[in-house]
Amino acid sequence: MWRFAGLAGVIAASLALAGCGERRPLAGTPIIATTGAASIAVAEATPVSPATHTAVPTATATAAPPSPAPSPTPTVPPATPPPAADVGLEVLGQQWGQAAGIAVADSVAYTAIGPRVVALDATAPTALAPLGQSVPLPGVVGAVVASDGLVYAGAGSSVVALDVADPAAIAVRGQLELDGVVTQLALRDNVLFVGLSRPAAGDPTGGVWAIDVSAPDQLRALDSAALPWAVHALALGDDHPFAANPATTDFYAVDISNPADLLDAVAVPGVGLTYSLSLAGNVLVAGGGVSDLHAWDVSDPLRPQPLWDVQAPPDAALGLGVVEDFVLAGERAFLAVAGYSGDVIGVLPVELPAAVPAGTDGTLTSSKLAIADGRAFFARGNVTAYDLANPSAAPLSRYELPSVGDVDMMGDIGIVLAGNQLLTLGLPDLTVLGAYTGEVHCQPCYAAYLDVTLASDVAYVSAADDGLRIISLADPAAPALLGSLDATTGYAELRVGSVAAGQLVYLADAGVCDGPNLLAFDLADPATPRRVDALSNAGCIAALDAADGRLYAAGNFADRPGGALTIFTESAAGPQPAGSLEWPEPISSVAGFGDFALVGTEAGLAIVSVADPTTPLAVAALPVPGGVQDIAVVGSLALVTTASEESQLLAVDLGDPSAPRQVSAVALPSAGMRVAAAGGYVLVGDVAAGIVVLRVVE
Repeated sequence: MWRFAGLAGVIAASLALAGCGERRPLAGTPIIATTGAASIAVAEATPVSPATHTAVPTATATAAPPSPAPSPTPTVPPATPPPAADVGLEVLGQQWGQAAGIAVADSVAYTAIGPRVVALDATAPTALAPLGQSVPLPGVVGAVVASDGLVYAGAGSSVVALDVADPAAIAVRGQLELDGVVTQLALRDNVLFVGLSRPAAGDPTGGVWAIDVSAPDQLRALDSAALPWAVHALALGDDHPFAANPATTDFYAVDISNPADLLDAVAVPGVGLTYSLSLAGNVLVAGGGVSDLHAWDVSDPLRPQPLWDVQAPPDAALGLGVVEDFVLAGERAFLAVAGYSGDVIGVLPVELPAAVPAGTDGTLTSSKLAIADGRAFFARGNVTAYDLANPSAAPLSRYELPSVGDVDMMGDIGIVLAGNQLLTLGLPDLTVLGAYTGEVHCQPCYAAYLDVTLASDVAYVSAADDGLRIISLADPAAPALLGSLDATTGYAELRVGSVAAGQLVYLADAGVCDGPNLLAFDLADPATPRRVDALSNAGCIAALDAADGRLYAAGNFADRPGGALTIFTESAAGPQPAGSLEWPEPISSVAGFGDFALVGTEAGLAIVSVADPTTPLAVAALPVPGGVQDIAVVGSLALVTTASEESQLLAVDLGDPSAPRQVSAVALPSAGMRVAAAGGYVLVGDVAAGIVVLRVVE
């Protein structure tokens, strides 16, 4: 669950990167606190380094053995009046995110980082210093090209033109919304060609748009050509761009001789596992999934003729990897390669069988790799600079950003998991107050912090393959380790997914779907942990929560679609199974709310009465297009993040649990963000978009 599984995992993860946005207004529009979607205004933080109500959900109740004699069906408590005023959600700030593209112009590296474009000084050989950044754009930025004082960025489903004449004061010039998520950009003269991923009920489709950028303030869509899959790689020739997707062996060519009237795309022979493309004259080169390049003569674009194949030697530590991008330079190519487990292998030089022109004159194509002044800049998570004279040596410099995994809140203190760090943040300004950096005891393993739950001022943190960390937050400026479950305490093989804290601390054993996968620990003395019980919960556990003397375990079946919520009653001797409820859709999240449980599924938000835990009763459902990712509860308000590209944070009034009512919504930059709420603040975060802080306003 937590790591790639060979090339198939790489393909799935790479394709997932295409789904990170939707059509949204730019920051700076007025706040609208109303039922339904709301536009937002962003108050910048100082950077550091109408859903309808459905009364009958599709859920089936079952009692988990052993269960007491059946009791009468619980009645739903009387409805309470809804609040006199609806609430709104106001964005206060954003920071961080992961680098996903780069372009260098005039000694400045313009990098796609989360929902912004960041300008870095590329002149210093040992430092990449930030010069300035854009306001948050309409979605996660996945592609950038730079030309003549302008940067064009693909941000969610928008193309944005940015004025970068002064890199310290990047300004928005124009925006154009398209019918899919922007994945690739290629610019020639005053026409920008845009590769898209279009969300669909099954696999996403795609397309190529031609955009007139002769007036950056008024970007104008000319025409588009449809493709059967999302565009993962794009290369622009004289009259034909070629598009590729790593899950297929065909490429597609589009006749762009008249950008205002694109012809239908035509399939041409290619190669599978293609993650990157480049055109140099009449030579089309593809970067593959095993540190390899393949070349074709495309003098006749619809009949490519194979020319040669070449492969870089395996890395001594990480082996082969995915060629995420590359640059051609005469008889050499420089490959930006990432390992199958997510590690960056580096920039690898490869001798080519025949000299290739260095790109197509007048064409700029978005990339994760840029070369300038004898250096290579690889934007993947972080931005790393290499010396091209010796690219296998240690990097010259690195611009690093926290990789956000989960969020929580302790009063007005934000808690963020980032890699193997726990960070505390002051709200709303998002300043880092303190940090705990964990050691890894399970080499070699994947030990990034993934899930956090709080009990008073103690954080219980999943370290994936490396067990659990118990961290004191008594002093937010100095988080301190109290204890752990890992190799040092006799739990070397413990793999932890979700975590919950109640009378005991409960851990989901990640990857176990048939057998003891729910573990209960007494951690009253963190230095001497004691396992109290191990139970077999139905399915692979996706989420846990403990509240009001009950433990909720949401699991998805390994042998059939759908999942189940199992309710346990808490006791010092371990959780006792009470009852369960099944859904035909997968479950993503669960949160306790008094005598109710809120369950997030691919269909939406379900409200379950657990007044009698042996007979859970589904009392209401709120459909959520794209499904629910995460849930947080503050007072009688549920804050819900959506899982699809139409990424939003929804505020749902639970004053009458039998009739949940969406009272506000605000766009988020990335799909599937985690959420926490306390007091009047809301914190959302994920790897791609970093951290966003909001407040609830009436």
